Amino acid sequence: MLVHASGAITGAIVEQALRKLRLRDLETLRILDKTRSFARTSEAVALSQPALSKWLRELESALGIALFERTTRRVAPTAYGEALLEFVGRVLAEMQNVGPTLEALRTGTGRPVSLGCLPNMAQLIVPGTLGRLVENGHSIRLNVQEGSFTSLLTQVERRELDVLVCHQNATVLSSGLEVVPLYRDEISVVCGPKHPLMRRKTVTWQDAAEFPWIAPPSGTAFRNALNREFAEAGVAPPRVMLETLSKETSALIAQRLPCLYITSFKNWRLADRRGEKVHRLPLRITTIPEAVCAAFCKPAGFSVGAVIEAMKQIDFEVAGVSGYG
Repeated sequence: MLVHASGAITGAIVEQALRKLRLRDLETLRILDKTRSFARTSEAVALSQPALSKWLRELESALGIALFERTTRRVAPTAYGEALLEFVGRVLAEMQNVGPTLEALRTGTGRPVSLGCLPNMAQLIVPGTLGRLVENGHSIRLNVQEGSFTSLLTQVERRELDVLVCHQNATVLSSGLEVVPLYRDEISVVCGPKHPLMRRKTVTWQDAAEFPWIAPPSGTAFRNALNREFAEAGVAPPRVMLETLSKETSALIAQRLPCLYITSFKNWRLADRRGEKVHRLPLRITTIPEAVCAAFCKPAGFSVGAVIEAMKQIDFEVAGVSGYG
């Protein structure tokens, strides 16, 4: 006896019944929905009408619901049937993409993995990731976007981005995303080669407030963290001459003007090794977690999984600070 809207339909019963379905069964359901005829469906799937009717009755009995209404004139899906057929259509559509997807992975012409990075993290992550992908035998392309934490996190949650590289803060840990630790880094205060503070062994936030700043845009996590450091030191926020998240722009301006800005230790180390004249002061942002992670929605597809694995294999020692190794 079938259970309808007034009865109890448990998820366990439905799940158990669906596990027994084969791809051929899903195709049969779709054809029956399309033709609305047992005669035409039985012909299309090379199955006799009695066998087709028996198969459908057994499926409905296992599920505990009626999938199709049968009369002498028509066959039409019930509300339950329409709901199931919607998922059947998705599954069959995805299955049709398996062959082209595997071939695209082999030739390197598949959809790129979209990677969201906080400003200036891409130069630490992308080269090593691409190198490891090649070493691992994967022809996977990356599409890299930089932006604010809030914007990028929302895009990953909506599956508009595949992976987010960010600081491992409470928000990302409570987001429901899968989180994989990558490396540790701290946010430091830096200046140009002629700044008066670079000659001092001890620098306070009061000292830093006496000079103009290139600061992250208002409302960003980095700007809030910077303001918090001044507030906790009992110092009024400094004069901001420019708001930007660009390390390159900040560094160029700091070569000419006695200003300050923040950047990660790893980025400072890379700049120092390239011969850029940027001096690191003994001040750091303490409220930004040092842990940097990759966050993504589960389950991860093959390409996303390969990119995550490549990130975990990066030798972050090249940037001067050990990872999780």
